[in-house]
Amino acid sequence: MKIMAVYGNPKEGGFVHGCVDAIAERLEGRGVDIDRLRLAEVNIQDCRGCFACLKTGECAIDDDMNEIAPRIRAADGLVCGASVRNGNVGAMFKRFYERITYTIIFTGDVTDKYVLGVSAVGFATGKTITRRIVAMKEMGARTTDHLFFKTGIPTTKTVDDVRPRLTAAADELHDHIERQRSPGLRWRFKRWLDQTMVSRFMFKKNPDLYANVIRCWRQRGWMK
Repeated sequence: MKIMAVYGNPKEGGFVHGCVDAIAERLEGRGVDIDRLRLAEVNIQDCRGCFACLKTGECAIDDDMNEIAPRIRAADGLVCGASVRNGNVGAMFKRFYERITYTIIFTGDVTDKYVLGVSAVGFATGKTITRRIVAMKEMGARTTDHLFFKTGIPTTKTVDDVRPRLTAAADELHDHIERQRSPGLRWRFKRWLDQTMVSRFMFKKNPDLYANVIRCWRQRGWMK
């Protein structure tokens, strides 16, 4: 079993990074191969909105995402951590998310992956948006859990304070992958509805623009 741990904050040694570390260490103790991706240490440029990836499957930007993308595809699951900034996910993780949206998420490469998200805010707000982005709940991933913590300003909560929750979430992620647990009926219906709407109102109107995505969907049997 291989799981990628994505550290989505520029600050090392903070609460969220400590949570991701604790989860990764728990999983390693259960024999999992952890692939650590620290976004602060890699070069990920802003998406240019050129749509080349939609047409060809190849991003026009030559940076570290060319090496990161195959690692994501090779993983059985993801543990993603990022903090809230101004009511939204931080810029570093948002940049990463935007770059994988059309090349990995939209093509269905995360649909059968299990994702555990970890987010934190000092005082309030941000839970819904970080569940959507950090836990990839709205992009078809099989989200096993989204841990959202209020840490106080300045931070008073420690990793040890929440370690039981981290351990339980790590074990749940491991067990979902090991057993290949199927998502519920609600998740399957939403995926079917999303695929139907996208194929009918986006792909059919602009087949040349979405050429690579259409090819990937056909390979997965999602459309004729």
